[in-house]
Amino acid sequence: MKNWILFAVLIILAACQEETTVNADAEFDKYKEAFVLRLWEMHPGWASGSGYHKYDSILVVPNRERQQKELEFIRKESKQLDQFAQETLSEANQIDLKLMRNYLDGAIWEQESLKSGEWNPSNYNVCGGFAEMLGNNYAPLDERLRNFSIRLKNVPAYYKAAAVNIKNPTKEHTQLAIEQNRGGLSVFTVDLPASLAKSGLSDAEKTTLKEEVKLPKKPFMSMPTGWSNFRTRIREVSVWEVNCMRRNLSLIFSLTIRLKRSIKVPWHIRKNCIKRW
Repeated sequence: MKNWILFAVLIILAACQEETTVNADAEFDKYKEAFVLRLWEMHPGWASGSGYHKYDSILVVPNRERQQKELEFIRKESKQLDQFAQETLSEANQIDLKLMRNYLDGAIWEQESLKSGEWNPSNYNVCGGFAEMLGNNYAPLDERLRNFSIRLKNVPAYYKAAAVNIKNPTKEHTQLAIEQNRGGLSVFTVDLPASLAKSGLSDAEKTTLKEEVKLPKKPFMSMPTGWSNFRTRIREVSVWEVNCMRRNLSLIFSLTIRLKRSIKVPWHIRKNCIKRW
């Protein structure tokens, strides 16, 4: 008789546990969906690259106000994520929870510790987003061109903020920025005129867009030269040091950087890497 009672109690407990997991999963699924939408709104370029085109017309200016806004967003989402206990979720949602936590922790570390925007000029390049708008047929061409036109308005402010952010650019990343931005100019000198010729925009709209392209033309053309001017302020940062910091961030994308053994690595950098590894 006792065995049957014990068995019944175990069944009831299992049922309660299953119900708790189902309820927790339902709440977490709602949070995940809302989180992704908020993430896309915060990072419109990332959203567009992922196939969510609601914010295509927005080019984020990476100034101090933007950095503070992003940090506040990360902290707020981290706090909300803390409300979910891992053990109450299904295995699939436990994985999602860890992925989201890793992203938020990594984003905070990027903002507060790595600060790649201060030493990696190749972080700043608008060409890819504009190229995608012209090259991918996710919406009618006229609609994409109108968003293209709106997005262009922030280009001068974008590169102005980039110049303010960069303090100690490395030689390697400076050269990479120069090459990438020069390489992307064809989006505006070749691809855009070809798209305008095929579009159904009115003559007035085409003229307006051509005039708008002239506004950021100076920043585009002078930006590589501007990066070259940073050479006089570039400190002798070891490539090994940069590689070490990038490994700690575990970026999905990475640059192949060779170790220059001739450069002496400061002790505080080596000590920091030893601690982490």
